[in-house]
Amino acid sequence: MFEIAAKYAKSIAIAHAMPDANKRTALAVALEYLSLNDYEIQAQPVGQLRERYDQPTHKKQTRTRRACGSVSAPEG
Repeated sequence: MFEIAAKYAKSIAIAHAMPDANKRTALAVALEYLSLNDYEIQAQPVGQLRERYDQPTHKKQTRTRRACGSVSAPEG
């Protein structure tokens, strides 16, 4: 399910089919697809994210992607 939503988002974002808002549209489509399949994405407030990621770290910076919220799966 998430892979399909990601493919929708990637395809829209890189196709540049519209003059503006390709990334926003891609995100909206992916979230709507998940919503139609009974998944709900809950984002954290921006302030909490800043506090979490502005902490100094002694680890080498690598390119990783972190989830910034939670997902609730459909019941049943």
